[in-house]
Amino acid sequence: MTRLDEASDDAHLSKGELAEEHVGSVDYDVWQCPSCGHHLTLRYPKWLTKYGSCTQCHNRTLLTTTTTIEAATTSHDGSARVTETCGFCNYTTSYTKTLARLSESSSSSSSSGGGSSSSSFGGGSSGGGGASRGC
Repeated sequence: MTRLDEASDDAHLSKGELAEEHVGSVDYDVWQCPSCGHHLTLRYPKWLTKYGSCTQCHNRTLLTTTTTIEAATTSHDGSARVTETCGFCNYTTSYTKTLARLSESSSSSSSSGGGSSSSSFGGGSSGGGGASRGC
């Protein structure tokens, strides 16, 4: 099988898949058999993207923006306006969400004299390559 270039693979993608590639949330590779013409499409979602899955069309073209209306403080909750807009099907919704009250930092609990403190990152050992499976 031969991988088609970006311009040629577009002919084998749906409009929703093309929209995902356009916003950069998913990359598609299309492989085609030179003798029979059969093609295989592989989907590679981007790990770090500002786009999520649209609840209406299910494409990964939903952009969420949040605007603070009132900032949260230590004495009261805040609020923010959330707007979700799909770059493919034009689905849009907007709602207000509550921002949790900030907690007060307690200086009396940070150190109570003479003691030492340590930190550890649980799990694993320092000579291996990540997680291991029990036999």
